[in-house]
Amino acid sequence: NYINGQNAFAKREYPEAREMFLNAIKIDSNFTMSIILLAFAYGNQGFYQDAKKWILKAYEKKDNMSTINKASTEWAHAVFFGTPYEQLKYFKQLQDIDEQQAGIIYNIGVLYNSIYQYDKAIIEFEKSLAIFKMWKIKPSWVFNYTDLGYAYHKTGQYEKEKRLYKKAE
Repeated sequence: NYINGQNAFAKREYPEAREMFLNAIKIDSNFTMSIILLAFAYGNQGFYQDAKKWILKAYEKKDNMSTINKASTEWAHAVFFGTPYEQLKYFKQLQDIDEQQAGIIYNIGVLYNSIYQYDKAIIEFEKSLAIFKMWKIKPSWVFNYTDLGYAYHKTGQYEKEKRLYKKAE
């Protein structure tokens, strides 16, 4: 259920993702990542009250979590109740735990883009894509390329942007 939910989430099929995550939570109510992704599946469709309700459910359990789940939960809580700077703090904690998590590195880039620190965003996005390349796999969605392209554009690196989009295509 969790994996099917992740796959649906990556395809932006949020109602299906929510159903899968709810099924996973029924099986294990302490499966924090299902709770967090369920919240984001609600939030990504504008159902913010539902999203906040689920994040708070996960957040209530944080004291009994592993270090990685606690940092993930703190980050998710900061998305709905904090600032991008707080989100960065928790993503950097996650990056310290495992510096090969391309998704975490990508999300650090997203946060740098959101606070207009495009040069820092580029470093993170390129690092994320390098990890995918090293693993010989492709990112699960196009945003790994388009967010980097946006940062290239904002810093006047139009040729890099153009080459990136051709590669992504």
